[in-house]
Amino acid sequence: MPSELPDRPALAPNGQPLVERRGRRQMRLRMSIMMFLQYFGLGLWAVTTVSYVDANTVGQGLGIFPPWFIGFLSLASAIGSIVAPVVAGIAADRWLHGERLLMLLHLGCAGCLWGMATTQSAAWFLFAVVMYYQFFCPTVSLSNALSLRHLPHPDREFAWVRSMGTLSWILAGLIVGLAAPAYWGESIEQTNLPLYFGAVGEFVMAAYCFTLPASPPVRSALGGWRALAGGAELWAHRPFVIFLLISLLLCVPNQFYSYTNVFFNRQGVEYAAAKMTMGQVTEVLCLVALPLLLARFGMKRVMLFGASMWIVRYACFTLAAINPQLQALMFVGVAIHGLCYVLVYMVGPTYVNRLAGAGSRSAAQGILTIATNGFGNSLGSLIAATSQAIWLTPAGVVPPPYKWQVFWLVPIAMSVLATVAYAIFFDEHATKSSDS
Repeated sequence: MPSELPDRPALAPNGQPLVERRGRRQMRLRMSIMMFLQYFGLGLWAVTTVSYVDANTVGQGLGIFPPWFIGFLSLASAIGSIVAPVVAGIAADRWLHGERLLMLLHLGCAGCLWGMATTQSAAWFLFAVVMYYQFFCPTVSLSNALSLRHLPHPDREFAWVRSMGTLSWILAGLIVGLAAPAYWGESIEQTNLPLYFGAVGEFVMAAYCFTLPASPPVRSALGGWRALAGGAELWAHRPFVIFLLISLLLCVPNQFYSYTNVFFNRQGVEYAAAKMTMGQVTEVLCLVALPLLLARFGMKRVMLFGASMWIVRYACFTLAAINPQLQALMFVGVAIHGLCYVLVYMVGPTYVNRLAGAGSRSAAQGILTIATNGFGNSLGSLIAATSQAIWLTPAGVVPPPYKWQVFWLVPIAMSVLATVAYAIFFDEHATKSSDS
């Protein structure tokens, strides 16, 4: 007599076993929570700390910060993007579990934020900011790597999981800019409370790392510094080098955007941090629409339009600074953040991936990150800091003049230069490097 057939697992409508489908759904949820917490702590303090520094600059408040200090806050993040992600990547590839390294890095972030909140020394504050970004910048690539490694269908699901980071930034802005004033009866954007909030957020993320799936080292044959260096064929590829240079150029005006919260508060805008989350809302919308835009208009026109939006943004700020009756333009400048960011910074890696051959794609992406987030942001931060010291808070001038209408002209000029460079030199139809 034939033996009885084993019970078959229950199937979902798409034919997949229900147990397998449930496991994939749970993994997507775990990665989504990770990405939400990854950016939540940063969102609680990064936008408003410039207002805290501004309120204590050149004889104001505690008077502990020099007139160029806000620009150096952006420089700290740029410094963190040059070396730290490479070192952390080598550690994750060769020695440490990815989720354990992520936990340690976020604990370091929490400690640095606590130090920033408690110190009354500009030197120690700057040291803590620099160290924070040495810890935080590697977590960006690590969290992306963990998502891509464990998601069932990373090509289809990663963009949606990554959007949870943007949603957490929106929530953080609403907490600091709306909920906190409702609780305390006044704005906290010029205080150190957001720094304490951020420290708690980073600690929560570190604790959540205990729940992440194990991610042991891969120990790839070619990694670390050798992989980052790429190869002669990559550096000899003219379209790749040109794209690095024009992308670096566009990162210069980007650093002036860090002054927006100060600008809003100085112009008397209530609940500034909450209202600035409009930019993240449009960012999510642009992320959803990006595949359709690329299919309809092509990569060059999409990126050129995104670059030109930086001109429009700073022109809106300039006009609002000249004429208070045009204050609505400030919100237009924030609302087009999605166009400015997504149409440039999310398309760029795709273009680089197209240019690089199979043996140098990871190297090309690392080089792009260093060129833009590292050297480009560093140059932009130095120019922004110098502009602040000249037109916003010059040394020896009390009260500071805050000549915003002149200050915003600098990023307008840089944005025009970058847009013209895109229009002339960007080659949408460039082929891969010779190693493909």
